[in-house]
Amino acid sequence: MRFRFRTEEFPERSFSDEKQAGFIAQEVEKVIPEVVQTDSSGWKTVAYGNFAPYLVEAIKAQDRVVSALQSQMVDWEARSLDSAGSTHHAVQLAEMKAQIARLQSDKDELFSMLARIDERAKQVLEEQNRRHKMLEQRQEAAIAKQDAKIAAMQAILDALVTRVPGSSEHA
Repeated sequence: MRFRFRTEEFPERSFSDEKQAGFIAQEVEKVIPEVVQTDSSGWKTVAYGNFAPYLVEAIKAQDRVVSALQSQMVDWEARSLDSAGSTHHAVQLAEMKAQIARLQSDKDELFSMLARIDERAKQVLEEQNRRHKMLEQRQEAAIAKQDAKIAAMQAILDALVTRVPGSSEHA
């Protein structure tokens, strides 16, 4: 899915203004809850780097299916040469070859998806680092502002104390 964050509605979240690509966390959570994180405010995020093991297992499962189909196809090819029902076997063999081709295409798509998820995980990490740095800068600026206010108030208090008759600093 492609989307843009509503930055105006949530300025405190420091969302990027750029167009994003990703998954809807609530939908992912239904299927693989382990890759969805929920913060103390209820905001959900997808940990894209955590998809890798699931995709690798999916690829392994597809490889097992492809291997089984290829083995079955070899058996059928041998039988079809000696069998009276060779036409039937030829049709089934063609169907198996088509299924293997589809599975191989699916496997290629999974590898492509894994690469895209890896790239997205890197982007998310960069975005998180950018937000963290921005929040640190805001926090440092707020602290500096408070320190300046405290220093100004301390100067005012010091000035008032020196003006009070009978104060130890005045004598």
